[in-house]
Amino acid sequence: MDIGQAKKIHFVGISGIGISGLAKICLEMGKQVTGSDLTESIVSKGLMKSGARIIIGKQEEKNVPEDTDLLIYSNAVPETNPERKKAAENRIAQLNYPQALGGLTRDKKLICVSGTHGKTTTTAMIVSVLRAAGKDPSFIVGSYLPEIGGNAKLGQSELFVIEADEYARAMLNYYPDYLIFTNIEADHLDTYKDIDDIKETFKKYVAHLSVSGTLIANIEDKNVKEIAAVCPAKIVYYGLKHGQIKPTLLLSAKKGFSFSFANIQISLSVPGLHNVYNALAVLGVARELGIEEKAIKKGLEDFKGTWRRFEHLGDYNGLPVISDYAHHPTEIRALLSAAKQAYPKKRIVVVFQPHQHNRTKNLFKDFVRAFDAAHLVILNEIFEVAGRENERDQDVTSQDLVRELKKRNRWRLLFQNYKKEIYYAGDLKESEEMVRKMAKKNDVLLIAGAGEIYKVSENLINR
Repeated sequence: MDIGQAKKIHFVGISGIGISGLAKICLEMGKQVTGSDLTESIVSKGLMKSGARIIIGKQEEKNVPEDTDLLIYSNAVPETNPERKKAAENRIAQLNYPQALGGLTRDKKLICVSGTHGKTTTTAMIVSVLRAAGKDPSFIVGSYLPEIGGNAKLGQSELFVIEADEYARAMLNYYPDYLIFTNIEADHLDTYKDIDDIKETFKKYVAHLSVSGTLIANIEDKNVKEIAAVCPAKIVYYGLKHGQIKPTLLLSAKKGFSFSFANIQISLSVPGLHNVYNALAVLGVARELGIEEKAIKKGLEDFKGTWRRFEHLGDYNGLPVISDYAHHPTEIRALLSAAKQAYPKKRIVVVFQPHQHNRTKNLFKDFVRAFDAAHLVILNEIFEVAGRENERDQDVTSQDLVRELKKRNRWRLLFQNYKKEIYYAGDLKESEEMVRKMAKKNDVLLIAGAGEIYKVSENLINR
């Protein structure tokens, strides 16, 4: 049983950003959609408005309709989940999210965006360019897109654009015609042994690329370059200094970088050098698809960002409040760099909630170095990810990070005359109270993390 055959589909973990997109596609295909999750989200609210019947707060057997044809579950949902157990007892077919999406996209002209960082923004930029070119693609993006009021859409063309995540080797379910590799670093070490394991998995994945397809690869990332070497298809490299797709002119402005490539001059509306890399990747795939230069320029320049990606939510007492999904050390550094570009004269305040004990433990030293460009750091206690935590990782806390950050700060003060303030907050309420107490008139407030820390940013501008 696959999505094409099923008429009534139940989604377990439907509030997740990826699986909710698949549920939206199913609704637009005319399927009956039901689902459940422990918490509500902006995307599950949208699904309910579109006709899905969703139970929030408790997952139990009775949530699964008796006439369900197919149950699709998030990768974080175990076999012991009562709704999955009922499906097994009633012989209802089950697929995890990447299996279901892989089946749905198998006969499409599939564009996959993969890598440790930049997937969501690059995917959304591609969608913006394709829509500017009148291509009407289907897509699932790992964030909420204000211009469409959701994170997914069923288009009328054969093109399908997805964010192909590496968590639990999900991307091995996809067979792309066009594949983008943004960068590859150590992450998700709860499902991979180490960086070598990650690279070996990406080598298997690149073999899924159609022999008539194209890999668009960041030549300035050494791990991507190593994996591209085994690619069976055409390769287009991009980078700031090397590759077929590189800018001939690069200028920094408060709003975002401007650059030239061939006959195209593009002024981005999203700050940060990392977004130039994302735009170059989009240029690569757009040219392979034969998109006109005018549409490429319009799509990239019209792109204003996505939910929780350097999102300016509003102001708190005249101070800009930026909500961001950054949860990896490299992403934190990119966030701080973007803030320095957009707000060059402001003091940078970061409120960060580490995401998952395993990631915090394995990347601990990198996290300690990631906040060097900030002036004030408030670390919320670690966000525990349901279904993905292990008891052996519980021996690390945000208090440990604060202690090491203070040690690094003392060293930098002694040798570099650079001082920052560093504080620990036990929960979201305390984080919010500390911001209200410590914020100064020349601050920019960065509220970062993949957990519930975004609620602090919402409270700051709404209360």
